[in-house]
Amino acid sequence: RSDPENKRSLAQRLCERLSGIEQEGLGRLESLRDMVERAEEAGSAEEAEAVIKSGIRDYFEGEGPQSAQRRGADAPNPKFISRDARVFIQGNRHLLRRQKGSPMLTGRAIARIMQGISSPAYPATTWGRNTMWRRYMDTDFEVLLKAANRELVWYVNNKL
Repeated sequence: RSDPENKRSLAQRLCERLSGIEQEGLGRLESLRDMVERAEEAGSAEEAEAVIKSGIRDYFEGEGPQSAQRRGADAPNPKFISRDARVFIQGNRHLLRRQKGSPMLTGRAIARIMQGISSPAYPATTWGRNTMWRRYMDTDFEVLLKAANRELVWYVNNKL
């Protein structure tokens, strides 16, 4: 017999830990992307090489990249994101019902589509033609995920 409160506490700690790992990975990925962008802007091959060497050194010897806050500075209005998520859900409501061979629509799937992140269930070859594909590519994934989950819950509770 297990204690439900203990399970909830454990699940919450696990979720926080995984979120921290995800944020660290995202920060590392963005620092590498920024390094490549700076190298592209360099005037010569020698400057680009110096930028890359410095970036790699900082990546491995530094305290690690901090979670990128750059995206949040010019983030689109959350109302637009919510509206677009709701429009996407309404246009793809057939995916809310689990059917054999078709993926289930989740908030994470919607956020991935809005950022243009391909997956086996929602491949770029199929979904790349959708108007929402990559629409919010420069928006923080967590912002998209929260908006998509909120709209999905609203839709399921009010429309189905």
